[in-house]
Amino acid sequence: MNKLVQFRYGEKGIQIIEKLKKDLSFSSRAEVIRLALNLLNWIMYCIENGYKINITKNDGKLERVRIPFLELHNLMRKNSHGNKRN
Repeated sequence: MNKLVQFRYGEKGIQIIEKLKKDLSFSSRAEVIRLALNLLNWIMYCIENGYKINITKNDGKLERVRIPFLELHNLMRKNSHGNKRN
């Protein structure tokens, strides 16, 4: 079952969404948000399962993509699970 969810964005957020919508040839803002959520979900899966995300630069060198907030969030979550007593 689909549910209607509404978000409020400032002007900068709307500009980003509109630019992505145009660049990706999407027909709606909702498609941009769905893609962003799926990408964030994939990133979290990778971080939680010990993967490192890399990109290849034009010169062929690999560069690690770091998302400090998500890495810190995952580390804090792991530590809180490890510190719980039965």
